[in-house]
Amino acid sequence: MVGKMQVNKAYKNAVFFFIAILVSLSDLGRAQELDYFPMHIGDLWTYELTTFEVQKWGERRVEIIDTTRIDSVPYFVFLETTYLLNPKEVTSRTEYYRRLENGDIVKYSQRVGEEQLFYTFQADFLYQPYLYCDDVIDPFKWQITFIDTNTSANTPSGFFTKCYEYLFDLYDESTGTLLPLEGRQLAPNVGLVKYGGEGDVNQLLGAYIDGNLIGDTTVTSVEEIHRDDTLPNTPVLYQNFPNPFNGNTTVRFFVPNSWTQPVSLVIYDAIGKEVFRYQQDHWTKGSQQFIWNAKTQYGKEVGSGIYFVRLQSGTYSECIKITMLK
Repeated sequence: MVGKMQVNKAYKNAVFFFIAILVSLSDLGRAQELDYFPMHIGDLWTYELTTFEVQKWGERRVEIIDTTRIDSVPYFVFLETTYLLNPKEVTSRTEYYRRLENGDIVKYSQRVGEEQLFYTFQADFLYQPYLYCDDVIDPFKWQITFIDTNTSANTPSGFFTKCYEYLFDLYDESTGTLLPLEGRQLAPNVGLVKYGGEGDVNQLLGAYIDGNLIGDTTVTSVEEIHRDDTLPNTPVLYQNFPNPFNGNTTVRFFVPNSWTQPVSLVIYDAIGKEVFRYQQDHWTKGSQQFIWNAKTQYGKEVGSGIYFVRLQSGTYSECIKITMLK
């Protein structure tokens, strides 16, 4: 009797496992029905860039401005503009994407001069990492892993279901070093709605896709961001830029005029050892920044890896994660 019950249990488990596979394959088939990476001239997306979804440090606007041909192959031209809050700074870059017949998205890598797989929707790629050689510093590449077909994302522009989720890590082929950086979620008929890693949470504010408006696509101007009535009443540590970086990176912070406590800014390595301490004889108030050259207090170059910057003042303390590539 016990043996029969065990056989029935094993049979039921096998049936459930088979059903789960069918459901997963069915979910993957949605990529053929729904568009997880819309591409029409005039489409645009705006994102809010935050730390822990609390501290806003910038906004990003992505717009499809044209089509072009590279080596006789047609691509859509994406203009990506990032607006930093403190200090005021605007940077732009152009990227090139196209869709394959199977629905996958490839991106033209300007560093190596060829297109490579960027987003896949194929069942064979679930949990199978693949590499993309983006505009990062040699010998690092993006290691992309397609990890799920049915997640949800809550953003200022709305709540999205049936999202595809990916992990983007930096992989050093020469040493086998893997630096986890961020996850990304693509929503049906919208595209990228949420991305970021530990500390960074960047979310869709609005989109205009093929004539349809979602949320608010207005990007706050740099002047509006810096209105006096929006200034914080405690110190603020902003995310460094660029990140990841090689050589130099700029760390920005803000000290209110009314703040009387001394301020310290310290960089630690991944195990908590102090690497660099930034000090001034007399701290000034308002928006400030310093450029770290990836060296210790004694001028010794640091290695690739994760570092932490901590701003401490009285009972106030804030920390960001930064990534050094060498």
